[in-house]
Amino acid sequence: MNKALLREDEAQEYVGGLPERTFDKYFGDHVIRLGKRNYYRPKDLDDVVASLVYGSQPEAGK
Repeated sequence: MNKALLREDEAQEYVGGLPERTFDKYFGDHVIRLGKRNYYRPKDLDDVVASLVYGSQPEAGK
């Protein structure tokens, strides 16, 4: 996807269709409010997903 900003529904789909409450919990700090709509940068979404994936990896040798 080559867009500068994603609407909230597009952003939820971009990260795999998370339920609204889960999406808000993990991505709420990265919202850009313009008027009455919420927008997200794809790069911010990728960074949060990467940190969640990194945090869920088991430590080596365990």
